[in-house]
Amino acid sequence: GIPSGILLKQADLNFRQRDFRTAYDKYFEAYKHQRISPQNKERAHFRMGESLERSGATRLAIREFESLLKEGATTYSNITRSKLINLYRQIERWDKAITMLKKEIAGNPGVINNYEQLAEIYVDKEQYQQALDVYYQILSRFPTVRKTIELKLIPLYERMGLLDQKID
Repeated sequence: GIPSGILLKQADLNFRQRDFRTAYDKYFEAYKHQRISPQNKERAHFRMGESLERSGATRLAIREFESLLKEGATTYSNITRSKLINLYRQIERWDKAITMLKKEIAGNPGVINNYEQLAEIYVDKEQYQQALDVYYQILSRFPTVRKTIELKLIPLYERMGLLDQKID
């Protein structure tokens, strides 16, 4: 058969040319190759998920990314979790996105983007008090972004009927 390195190069070319179906097939072939390094196997698996995502097969992409994490992804674990959160949000699987974001925050509380995404989901779900709680966490944990967060609080206060409330 074709060496896994060649299959990956062909798949990368197909991916760059936006031929995601062919790219997926080549990544899959490389992924199943008997003599593929663990790093390339993980990369092929990640790119299989990306190929599905780019082709619009959101639910299949989610399945692929979930499978990659279950296999114990290391190199691609952070980006895979990030992609999953975004895909869950796209299909309004709020529960899964919230659970994943809460785990991310617990494991790495220094990433402000996770808090912001969590607050945005609560706003999307019209769970304004939870959104407010998350924004207050951001203010206490990341004081340098105060102005940015204050701007996000104004429309939230409006929706909650608390427009005259101030941040002290």
